[in-house]
Amino acid sequence: LMLFSTTLDLIQVSDIHGYVAGQKRQPQFADFSNLVSYVDRAKQQNPTLFSIVGDLCDGTLFSDASEPRCANMVALVSKSNVDVFTPGNHDLYFDETVSLLKKLPLVTSNVVYKNGSVLFQKLLQINASLRVLIVGFTVDNNYESVVAKSVSELFDDGFKTIIKELVLKNDFLVVLMHQTFSHSQTKEFYQEIKQIQKELGHQFPFVMQTAHGHQQYANYCYKDKSCYMVEAGKYLQYLQHTRITFAQTTYEYKNQTYKGVQFDKIDKIFSGPFYLHKFNGKPGICDVFNVQNIDTPNGAKISKFVKEVQQQTHSDVKIADLKFTLRKYQDNFMQNDSILNYFVNVVVKSTFKGSCSCFTQMGVGSIRSDLQKGLVDLEDLHQVYPFSNKMLFIHNLTLNQSNCLAQELKSPRYMVGKPEGECQDFVFSDHDESFVQQAMEKCQIQRGVQQYGNMTYEQAFQETVVKTFGIQRFERFNTAFILGAIASVLVIIYLIFITIALSSKAKKGGYRKIQNHEEMTYT
Repeated sequence: LMLFSTTLDLIQVSDIHGYVAGQKRQPQFADFSNLVSYVDRAKQQNPTLFSIVGDLCDGTLFSDASEPRCANMVALVSKSNVDVFTPGNHDLYFDETVSLLKKLPLVTSNVVYKNGSVLFQKLLQINASLRVLIVGFTVDNNYESVVAKSVSELFDDGFKTIIKELVLKNDFLVVLMHQTFSHSQTKEFYQEIKQIQKELGHQFPFVMQTAHGHQQYANYCYKDKSCYMVEAGKYLQYLQHTRITFAQTTYEYKNQTYKGVQFDKIDKIFSGPFYLHKFNGKPGICDVFNVQNIDTPNGAKISKFVKEVQQQTHSDVKIADLKFTLRKYQDNFMQNDSILNYFVNVVVKSTFKGSCSCFTQMGVGSIRSDLQKGLVDLEDLHQVYPFSNKMLFIHNLTLNQSNCLAQELKSPRYMVGKPEGECQDFVFSDHDESFVQQAMEKCQIQRGVQQYGNMTYEQAFQETVVKTFGIQRFERFNTAFILGAIASVLVIIYLIFITIALSSKAKKGGYRKIQNHEEMTYT
């Protein structure tokens, strides 16, 4: 990457989560191939740094139906014109995926293998007329094979000294921060950089490209004119393209004069929904270059690859027909059309078969999108719940124990079912196991956690949707018609698992809109 001027374009996306083929039912949005073409055109006009700030994985069948998980996304991005990538938390959950990421232009400063070895390069320097130093940070967590250190752990580990030394040899710092702009960790990282500025006596410019929170943001950091912060939303629904013009400057450090730069001007070339053309009064990416067709040869190759993968996943198989939308509410989980309510009171209760009554809890963050009314396919269902979390349970709790658990687990972002009866089985996802274990300790519950066969929440959701909303349930079928329909479906190999789910005895009669989930007709 060659930078020959004091102007630099920064193009940023993050939290793609496999959404590389555009947005279903929203054709106004561009796709990943259009993004590659857009970057091609931008690089022809001005020095450009294109970054992806984490979370390629977990979201669509394109990203998740491969073996190992996310292999298609890694292959796709490796074919693109991305200059730098830092992993997000969803890219680090599986060891096989972590190994794949090494094929990408990675930089992360706080992720290491548990055995202590360095995972990726800590820093990236681009040496040209404008010298750019790039660091990466991923939200701290303990993953299967790697650990992401916290901000304090990172800077206590000598990182501050390294940054300080390298800033003297560079003009401009870019922080790829897979943590959202409003989080305390982001401010803590910012304050560490400000301390380095203070020690050097030079307000060197830096940009914090944040992510993880699925938000859109572009402004100076805490009103600090030496720092600019940008976040680019989620699912390739938003694009940030910023042009920074720098002014030359000098500064003194330890009786030595250094050349540096400062922000002169910051322009938003594109900051908005990732529309292909103008839509609802907002510009599209074609408008930036005043073209009708954004595609470049590189973009065409990417588009071909995406279509080939989609054909292999059979993601457009229609399996159900909804007469109303199940919605992802952020607050009112108890709405009749709340998909979280549907999970807690229908999906889990109809899947888990135990000797006691069943209650459960789920976080709103587990549900990724609405399930739209009309015909839905495998891709629709996967996009609602794209995680292969195992179903765990605690057997034979008393009502008092269950009520205690329900109280401890309740929070603004969780929905907890209501315990009923003297004997309870508490069902939950392995994603929440540590959270549940803490609640068990507070409630003084000493019971073993068991796994419910090989059932995952994703499988439970898909099978329950077929049982409650399967296409055949909205017409009055006689027995001969049902048998004929099943026989026809069996001809298509990739629908075998769906026909098994539909072979359960169906009640006669058409669909009626629910008043509450107990009135749903499922078998």
